Amino acid sequence: MQPSSDFIIPYAKQPGLTSFDSMAAVKKAVGTKKVGHTGTLDKFADGLLVLLSGKLTRLADTIVNGAKTYEVWAEFGLQTDTLDPEGRIIAKNELPDYSTLLKVLPLFKGALKQTPPEFSAIKINGKRASDRMRSGEKIEIAEREIEIFKIELKGIITDSGLEFTEKDFLNINAELKIRYAHISVECSKGTYIRSLVRDLARKA
Repeated sequence: MQPSSDFIIPYAKQPGLTSFDSMAAVKKAVGTKKVGHTGTLDKFADGLLVLLSGKLTRLADTIVNGAKTYEVWAEFGLQTDTLDPEGRIIAKNELPDYSTLLKVLPLFKGALKQTPPEFSAIKINGKRASDRMRSGEKIEIAEREIEIFKIELKGIITDSGLEFTEKDFLNINAELKIRYAHISVECSKGTYIRSLVRDLARKA
């Protein structure tokens, strides 16, 4: 009797690996070419990938439709073309202060329209948007409806390098300039965290 190759695989993706690199490693370990994912993570990100193999790949749509939770470190003051740390810097902006960041965060809770990053796997006429951008094409990506169920500030690092967590928030100077913010986000499928940080920075 041949062992089953039908698994739900919670895979801890590490930074520097693409989600597809991770799937390739799982295919080799499980001994099957039939492995599917329930959502991908950017190359620079780490976190849980839920992979399915064999007959259980049929569960992909059900799992994809569930809410997702992200722990995000957002950097302010710089924007890259890819909206991630690996991109080319295209803009430098003023840092937000602590009080402004607190005011704008609640604006991103609820049903929203979001424009995905130009450097993404979204298909435009059968070709990935990121591939079209790298070949020098000008593209437009349509807005999509998403929902943010929860968005909370968990910590900050100021421009001078001071770090504060939730327990310190009552005693923070409202005018402190924020370089990094640790934000917890619970959201619907189709949400791009890179776009959320971009839009948050624009408001702040």
